[in-house]
Amino acid sequence: MAGVLSDSIFSKAPVNIELTDKRFKTLRVIPYKKIEAPDFGEEVTVGSIDVYCKNGFSKEHATTIANVINRIFGNSSNHVSFQAETINEPEPGFVLRMVTNKEKAAELGEQSFHDFAKAVSDSAYSGAPLTLELTDETFTPFRKVVYKGQ
Repeated sequence: MAGVLSDSIFSKAPVNIELTDKRFKTLRVIPYKKIEAPDFGEEVTVGSIDVYCKNGFSKEHATTIANVINRIFGNSSNHVSFQAETINEPEPGFVLRMVTNKEKAAELGEQSFHDFAKAVSDSAYSGAPLTLELTDETFTPFRKVVYKGQ
């Protein structure tokens, strides 16, 4: 809350929050602490698909990926976020991270994710190897599916 007040009202100046009783006697002071928002990359949205591109992954390529995924999902009304980047280690390739929850991902078999990775790779990466990482909302992976390419 202090960060929002600092940014939006006080020109990013530090703002402490004081908890008081009903006579405004200070009971506790919560000192200002700057919290940096994580850098997920530059956002591209197509329909209900968000793709955040980073590490040199172009906005144009992210738009292509978003269009492909939007077609695969059939213009779903469910909003889904992805993060895409190019990697060079251990081998050159692409990583596509998909935000989902563990329970929902557990219901779907490995083949479903492999088929999805293949469809994206074939349509947007010319069949190149693609690592699909299933992640939480901060793009922290909990499951990995590797499509080795054509």
